[in-house]
Amino acid sequence: MRLINFLFIILSTYGIGQTIQLNEIVSSNASVMYDEDGDTPDWIELHNPSNDAINLNGFGITDDPDDLSMWVFPSIV
Repeated sequence: MRLINFLFIILSTYGIGQTIQLNEIVSSNASVMYDEDGDTPDWIELHNPSNDAINLNGFGITDDPDDLSMWVFPSIV
C-alpha cells in the first residue's frame, strides 16, 4: 500500500481556540469506496470538535513539503 504523508496547514490552532482535526485518511483507495462518478479517489475527513463555524478558505493540504499550496480549500465553512 502506498503511503502519502500529508502536511496539514489547517491542523494548527488559529483564531480564538478554533481547531480542525484530521479524522480519517484514505491515501490509496484502489477499490474500497467509490464516489458518485464511480471513481476511487483518495480522500480525507476533517472534524470540527467545537460549536464554532470555521471557514477553511485559504488553508490547504499537500504531500509535498516544497509545495504547501498543492490543494487549497475554497471558501467553505
